[in-house]
Amino acid sequence: MKSQMVEPDSNVPVLQTQENRVISIALFDILGFSNMVKQKNTQELLILYKQLCDYMKEQSGDGGYPTPMPTDGVWRNGAGGLVWCICPLCIESVYFSDTFILWADITHHDKADVALLHAFLEIVQWFFCKALQNGIPLRGAVATGKAIMDKKESIYLGEALVEAARAEAVQNSIGISYAPSFNKYPPFISSYILPYSNHIKKDKEKFISRRILDWCHYWDKKDEFKNDDIFQKINNMNTDNEFSCYYDIAVNIVNFSRKHRDWTKKVDCSNVKSREELEERTNAWLDSVKQ
Repeated sequence: MKSQMVEPDSNVPVLQTQENRVISIALFDILGFSNMVKQKNTQELLILYKQLCDYMKEQSGDGGYPTPMPTDGVWRNGAGGLVWCICPLCIESVYFSDTFILWADITHHDKADVALLHAFLEIVQWFFCKALQNGIPLRGAVATGKAIMDKKESIYLGEALVEAARAEAVQNSIGISYAPSFNKYPPFISSYILPYSNHIKKDKEKFISRRILDWCHYWDKKDEFKNDDIFQKINNMNTDNEFSCYYDIAVNIVNFSRKHRDWTKKVDCSNVKSREELEERTNAWLDSVKQ
């Protein structure tokens, strides 16, 4: 596909917010970090940290990031032709101990811009897949909304950050889940969404969405990753019995993603009158299939 530089404009759908700025945040923890500290020497941990920091730095800063856009300028929830364009976006990052955070201001004209959200999700998937490719197990979550992310003053607080932290912690798998703010700030392209809930810890559903970012789909379509055996990469990290089920569920997510890549065609969308109704139909389909 050809790439072209685009500026967000009135033709791109916006997601309403009452705040002046809308921030998308991806928060990751290294799975089993406490045990890693016990098992690995300082030099090994330093190498691991340097790898993740290098990946973050590679994507941080102002620049043009790839994002899919409709060829005719009209969004149809992923339907219709798409062309890859270069979207201006500033990615920022920070880390504390075993926690790594990426974020971006996706505001345009005081509203969240879905094209900027898509560009951010592309980077988030790349970061996770790059870590997976190099044997670093990450468990993450994406939230969008109000937050103060002031790197200069080291001030990080707000609803979106809290939501991302809660969603990250209630998963029994490596991967990337959406926080509940997904319902207010959803992507418009189905390849960024996979209905799935088998990874959610018991009685923790209120802290997390039943939608995950389909990192397996991203892996399978990118030249940088698709020739590597994703199952081997996951199984190579499965060395701690305490977290073995997390990797088993990750394998299941891969199988589920590949089996239901056309899941949007399986959901009954007849006479749907609202996004809420569409979400209900999607949940009904998810409950009807084996995860």
